[in-house]
Amino acid sequence: MSEINLNITINTSATIISNTFIERFINNANASHIRFYLYLMYYSQNHKSFSINSACDFLDDSEKDIIRSINY
Repeated sequence: MSEINLNITINTSATIISNTFIERFINNANASHIRFYLYLMYYSQNHKSFSINSACDFLDDSEKDIIRSINY
């Protein structure tokens, strides 16, 4: 499966969470969506690539759950 590469340049050991996500999406997001979003932000801020399979393994979610979170 293809890898997804995200790059955000922030020099910090913290993961930054978008206020827009909190304001617009967190109320309707389920736990899988929030966990995936945090995983996505962590990987993007650390210039790491990941595959959907690695996200499934790390989050213990199905591929369908990960795809649903991406679409959300």
